[in-house]
Amino acid sequence: MEGRSIVVSEDGTENEVVRIGCKFGYPSDLLELGEEIGSGAAAKVYVCRRLRTGEELAVKVINLAKLMLMGDYESHLVKMNREVQILQGLHHSRIVNLHDVHRTKQWVFLVMELVRGGELFDAIVSSKTLNEVEAKYIFRQLLEGVGYMHSKNVIHRDLKPENILIGSSMELPPPLTGTLREVKIADFGLSKIINEGSSLAKTFVGTPQYWAPEVLNVQRGGGVYTQAADFWSLGAVLFVMLGGRYPFDGKAMPLEEQIRTASYSMTSPAWQRVSEEAKDMVRGLLKVNPNDRLKLEDCIVHPWMGGGGVPPALDLPREGLKMPTDLFAEAPAAPVPIVTHPPSTSDLSARSDSWGSRPKEKAKSGSSAKAAGTPASDASATAQLPVLGVPMVSVNAEPEQDEELIFCLNELLKLQVSISSSLEVACLAFRHADRDLSDNIRRAFNE
Repeated sequence: MEGRSIVVSEDGTENEVVRIGCKFGYPSDLLELGEEIGSGAAAKVYVCRRLRTGEELAVKVINLAKLMLMGDYESHLVKMNREVQILQGLHHSRIVNLHDVHRTKQWVFLVMELVRGGELFDAIVSSKTLNEVEAKYIFRQLLEGVGYMHSKNVIHRDLKPENILIGSSMELPPPLTGTLREVKIADFGLSKIINEGSSLAKTFVGTPQYWAPEVLNVQRGGGVYTQAADFWSLGAVLFVMLGGRYPFDGKAMPLEEQIRTASYSMTSPAWQRVSEEAKDMVRGLLKVNPNDRLKLEDCIVHPWMGGGGVPPALDLPREGLKMPTDLFAEAPAAPVPIVTHPPSTSDLSARSDSWGSRPKEKAKSGSSAKAAGTPASDASATAQLPVLGVPMVSVNAEPEQDEELIFCLNELLKLQVSISSSLEVACLAFRHADRDLSDNIRRAFNE
């Protein structure tokens, strides 16, 4: 038992004044408050350092006095406590992990991992769109995180690029182009724990551009929704990554009508560069009827996910890229709903705002205003997605053809390929048996 949490000023006296340089936490395990990286109406996010280990983390500091002045204090308190409850029950590399919670008379400190890569939203706006390699790499990780949450009976209810944080990035070496981004799902303020024996939610929350039709039905005073609502949101996120626009914007018709009829469009120039398999995945996730949407298992085995050109999501250690090994060790503990569907357009020119959520925390100094937590390794995750299927080389191919189509490790060693980058690219050709990719890699090596 650590005892009560305290706040200590720079001169060592205990008080309730929170500012840069002060210390907080248990007397035997204090953390020092560093630079502010984000703020909201009643909360600020800081960098902090654990004095005992020197570890850098992030902390969301909630001012209970300001929370009380905002009105509907009890509702805000319930939301905050729900976020803490949910985060304390989740531990996975693709979602926010909570390290510590400290409460004093005036403050609540939520200590989480520091993520400096910014939001996926900003990466999309900067690039206008992501190519399919980039989008697939991110989407695969989102499936991991959502699958894990659902296995723990948690619906996120506000999945959007603003709530997806980038932990690290790696530029793909030629002949591939793009950036592989490791991501984490953040902001569980609107999440809901589904009680055992009930898989339905009835609260009207989330972000309009990413609402599922059944969530809109709740606004009318009736209806319920399930975990399938998160997969509609994933479909909207995938649409934004590939098309650079919101699928539903309320311009051609009222936003609610667009969503209820799944009226979106894939006719912009950006979509002309997108494969039919990717479009089919989006359509499958944006089905109006939740029962018709792709399930988690459907997403995993979808042709777009099995196509070549992108490695499975993996952790990027700071010193370099490691080879993918057993990436998805376990399946979720319980079956999880997923999605499928049809057409609307909208410029991705401004952030979406959560309906009923706290004011948007804005980042500064290039750091994310949100904090996310990640375990030291995936081994601690209690449930992950099954390994995605990878096309194998045809057993009917002639031995000479096999040798021309794929790289074996012996050949890589002979070519003295760099472990950190070239080996990863060569591995793509090995895993996917892509003749064109293999030829391009060979030409690159020869040059």
